[in-house]
Amino acid sequence: MQRRTFLKSTAVAGTATLLPWRVRGGSVPSAAEPPSDQWLQDAVAAAMTLGAESASALFVSQRRQSIQLRKQDVHSISDDEGAGITLTVRVGAAMASASLPAGRKGSPGDFARLAIDAAKLPSSGIRRDNPPKEDTLPDVDRIDRITHVDRPPEGAPEAGRWVPAGLEDPFLVPWDERIAFLRGLTSTALKMPHIPSAVANQFMQKRDSLFVDSAGSRIEQTQYATYVNFAVTAFHQQKRLIDTRTSEREAQMTDWNGATANMVSELETAIQEAQRLQQADPVTQDSYDLVVHPSLLWNILFETLIPHLDPRQLLELDGRAPADRWLTLAKLNERPLRSPALRLSWDPTLPGGLATCGWDDTGRVAQKRQILDANGGLQAVPVSPDLLAVDETYAALPGMSFSRATAWNVPPTVAMPNVVLAGGPGKTLDGLVAGVDNGLLVKGRGTVVTNPAKTVFRVRPQVAWMIRGGRITEMVRDVEIETSTEQFWNALEEVGRAEDQFLGGDLFPHRAFPLWDTPFSVSTPPALFRRIPVYRTEGRP
Repeated sequence: MQRRTFLKSTAVAGTATLLPWRVRGGSVPSAAEPPSDQWLQDAVAAAMTLGAESASALFVSQRRQSIQLRKQDVHSISDDEGAGITLTVRVGAAMASASLPAGRKGSPGDFARLAIDAAKLPSSGIRRDNPPKEDTLPDVDRIDRITHVDRPPEGAPEAGRWVPAGLEDPFLVPWDERIAFLRGLTSTALKMPHIPSAVANQFMQKRDSLFVDSAGSRIEQTQYATYVNFAVTAFHQQKRLIDTRTSEREAQMTDWNGATANMVSELETAIQEAQRLQQADPVTQDSYDLVVHPSLLWNILFETLIPHLDPRQLLELDGRAPADRWLTLAKLNERPLRSPALRLSWDPTLPGGLATCGWDDTGRVAQKRQILDANGGLQAVPVSPDLLAVDETYAALPGMSFSRATAWNVPPTVAMPNVVLAGGPGKTLDGLVAGVDNGLLVKGRGTVVTNPAKTVFRVRPQVAWMIRGGRITEMVRDVEIETSTEQFWNALEEVGRAEDQFLGGDLFPHRAFPLWDTPFSVSTPPALFRRIPVYRTEGRP
C-alpha cells in the first residue's frame, strides 16, 4: 500500500500549482503491474499438482483518492493504492491462502507450495506474518489456514468481464476540476446570510480484479465508488442556535457526472432548510405517525435491522451473550417481524450499488435473493466457504454464496450484498402524507445510536415538518425518535412507489458492523410508520 497526502490547509489561491506534478491535470495509472494470466494459471496448476483438490488465484488492485475542503481552503488531498495476489487452496479437510504484493511474484510453483504447506499445518486459525527463512518467497505477506467442510460447487465455471455499464472512469477527471467544483459548492453557501461555515468533500475508489481457478474460470471485473458531499452550517446570533444540514446523496457506484449532477440545486435546498430550521419551534413530545423520507430510512435500516441478519449472529456463533442478541434462527421461527410491507432482498446486481458485481470473489454468479417472505420467515442469508469451514452449523442456514476480499492480501470471505427494501406500485411521498392526520415528515440522515444488542435505538433527523390533516405544514426542530427495533419495523404500514427508491450506502460499514468489511448499498422508498414515540432533544443527552 502506498499513501500520499499532498496538501494540508493550503491558501485559497494557487492550489492547482501546489499539487505534485504527477497529479496536476489528472490521475496516472497505478504503479502496480497486474500479473499475467499465465502466471496466475501456473500458480493454480502448481497447487493442483502439489495435492490441492481445488485452487483459485485472485489479483486485486485498489486506488483511492480524496479531497477535503474547509470553506475555500483545501484541507487535505490523498492518493492511496495497493495491489497483490492471494492464492487459496483446498487440501483434504483444510483450506489455506498465501498472499504477496504485486511486482514480487517470484516463482508460481514456490508460491503454490507456501499455500499447500499452510494447509498442512496442524491447527486451524494459524496466521503467519513472516514465512520461514527456507521459504523461497520472502515477500509473501500472509498465510491463513482454516478447516473446510465439503460442499458441491455452485454452477459451471464462468469466464467473462464485468464493468458497470455506461460509466466513465472518475479518476480521469483532473484534480483541479474536482477542486474547482467543490470550491464552487462552498463559495455558493458562504455567500448566503447566516451561513458562516461550509465544507465539501470527494472520495473515489477504483477496484480491478482478475480471478482464475482450477475449474477453468477466468473473470475480470472493474468497480467504482464515487462520493461527493457537502455540509452547511447556519448560525442564529440572537438565539445562539447552530444548525447543520448535509447533502443527502451517498456513495454509489457511479462516475463523476453521476455523483455531481443536480448537486448545486440540492445545496440550495439544504441552505434554505438550515435557515428555516433556525426559525422553527421545538416539536411537542408525543407518539406520531411518521412518513420517513428514504434519505433517513436507509440509514435506520442499515443500523438497526441489517446487523441482525449476520449469519454468525443468527446461529449464535458470534461470541455475544444471549442478552446481546435479538434475532436468532430460532427466534425468526416465531415471526417477530410481522409487517407485510417489509419486503427485503439481497441484490448484488443493483445498479449503482457499492456491492454490485457480475461475480463474487470466489467466482459465483451474482444473483438476487429474497431475505424475508411475506410472513417474516427467513429465505436467504449470505454465507461463504470459509464460514462453512469453521462450523458445520452454517449449513443449516438457507444460504446464498457471496464472498468478497476486503483487500488484496485478505482471502475472500462472507460479505454483505446490497440490501433492498422493495417499493410498490403505490403512493408517492405526498400520497403517504395524505394518509396521515397527525404526524411528522422526517428527512435527512442522522446519527443512529443503539444499545449493544441493537434492540433499542434513537435517531435525530436533520429536518422535520408537521403533518396535519394530510398536508405538510410548519417545520419543527429538536426531533428525536426513540423506540425498539422490533416495535419500529412492525409499525411499518406502507411503503412508497418503487420509482422513489433512494440509494444509500456506507463505504466503511465496519464502523457499524465489526463483522462486515466491504462496502454495500441500501435502497429504500419512503415509508409510513404508525404511532412512533417522538421526544424533544432539549435537555436530553
